[in-house]
Amino acid sequence: MSLNLASPKRSSVGAVAKLFLKTYTHLHTFNEHALLKTILHQRHRPVITVGNHLSVLDDPMLWGILPWKILTDQHRMRWSLGAKEICFGNRVTAWFFGSGRVIPIVRGDGIYQPAMDLAIQKLNQNGWVHIFSEGRVNQESTMLPFRWGIARLIMELSQPPIVVPFWHKGLESVMPENTKFYFPRPNKELILAFGEPIDFGSNGILDSVKELDDTEARIRLTDYIFQQTVQVQRDTERKIGDPDWRTRGRPLKGVDDEPPKMGDPS
Repeated sequence: MSLNLASPKRSSVGAVAKLFLKTYTHLHTFNEHALLKTILHQRHRPVITVGNHLSVLDDPMLWGILPWKILTDQHRMRWSLGAKEICFGNRVTAWFFGSGRVIPIVRGDGIYQPAMDLAIQKLNQNGWVHIFSEGRVNQESTMLPFRWGIARLIMELSQPPIVVPFWHKGLESVMPENTKFYFPRPNKELILAFGEPIDFGSNGILDSVKELDDTEARIRLTDYIFQQTVQVQRDTERKIGDPDWRTRGRPLKGVDDEPPKMGDPS
């Protein structure tokens, strides 16, 4: 199946994601403009997003927050790495995830496999690639240590990327793993929070690992991204610990004069 997908298919998946979030969940977003500004304005840099992995619905459903001008733009919309045995296990899921620009990765085959090579290729074309660095669905509140794939992406690009970490909560209730009835539960509250973009072209992190061997460099970079993502979780949990957090958010402006149309940005 070709991964050079036509815009109408992507638009269909984007429409499903938007409809799902708007009618099926109660979504609240934090710092959404960090992602939107990066995607809209960094057209000549590779962009990587990384986040925790709560359910098989995480991607592409979470990207229903994006405006149509990103969802329908093949030069802006993200590519994502998804487990081949789950996302491409039958013709229906293969169509859905393939149409959503998901690259089938074989879990257990390590960081040197065709899917990772393709992700690097897309990034070297100044594309956007998303990766769930826990490596599998994890519905616990504590994130699993990240795997080294994120480090390979950062280390082997032709120019340093911008990385946007995020943390989300709630989809483990929409699609729980420990159930006999595997279907989405409606009317659950979702939290989606983005950290500030990490610019590896200016933060000195890549310079600090140049003298290390590849293994140690991957360990350092992976841990750095993991700690940044955990910090997004901690900061967000502090915000939602305030009983009045739902009334403190204000609509975002200043992102191409187009504030997000969904969620409860704060």
